[in-house]
Amino acid sequence: MGQLLFLVLTSNNLSGSIPKNICSNSSSLEHMMLSKNQLSGEILVELRECRSLKQLDLSNNTLSGSIPAELYELVELADLLLNNNTLVGSISLSIANLTNLQTLALSHNNLHGNIPKEIGMLGNLEILFLYENQLSGEIPMEIGNCSSLQMIDFYGNQFTGNIPITIGRLKQLNFIDLRQNDLSGEIPASLGNCHQLKTLDLADNRLSGSIPTTFGYLRALEQLMLYNNSFKGNLPDELINVSNLTRINLSHNKLNGSIAALCSSTSFLSFDVTHNAFDHDIPPHLGYSPFLERLRLGTTVSLEKSLGHWN
Repeated sequence: MGQLLFLVLTSNNLSGSIPKNICSNSSSLEHMMLSKNQLSGEILVELRECRSLKQLDLSNNTLSGSIPAELYELVELADLLLNNNTLVGSISLSIANLTNLQTLALSHNNLHGNIPKEIGMLGNLEILFLYENQLSGEIPMEIGNCSSLQMIDFYGNQFTGNIPITIGRLKQLNFIDLRQNDLSGEIPASLGNCHQLKTLDLADNRLSGSIPTTFGYLRALEQLMLYNNSFKGNLPDELINVSNLTRINLSHNKLNGSIAALCSSTSFLSFDVTHNAFDHDIPPHLGYSPFLERLRLGTTVSLEKSLGHWN
């Protein structure tokens, strides 16, 4: 009789708790996928018996309680997906045991506390999704040790302090969303070292200072969201090198000078720089992007295109 490697029961109408004997006689099980069901109750400590697990997906259920310490004994895990449940508690220091982890998705729960500095032990981590929780404290400097990180999403938490300068070490980073937190201080110039970055969203924080000239190195950047902060000063001329932008929103800051450096792209879908102090030197070609759906330039200048017509 062959050994069970895959248990895939995704997108059914399973309800109740996870069976306590689910790992019995399944020591070889590598993939347990129970997402998009109606499972409830706590995550079982008995899952520690599935010691060969590489993928554990319990997302999109109604699981409650805290993440059991026994889960951090599954040292073969590459993907741990517990997002979209009602989990509480904090992220354990024992996360450091999961050195093979590539995806950690804990988003849309009720987790609180800090991100432990032990996160820096996860050198293989590629995706870190913690958005829509109640996590707080500072983002640890050790996150810069996660050299394989490609995607960071901390949207909708209560993080404070500065954006760690060490994020600039993440050469493979292509997506970072820190929106709707309580971050302060300046954007670290080191962020310009993330040359593969396509999405940068720092909106709805208390960030200040000027936009770094090093942003001119972000030539792959497609989305730049900095609205609802306290940035000031002129836009750096180096932004003219960022020619792949499709969406930009710098609204509700204290920026001034010219927007000309932003306008090298011809692929804009959305462009919003309202509620700043920019001058009226508007590049005439800006409104001629064939894809432009939204153009907002000031508190009194707003063009919206709907169904192919300007209003």
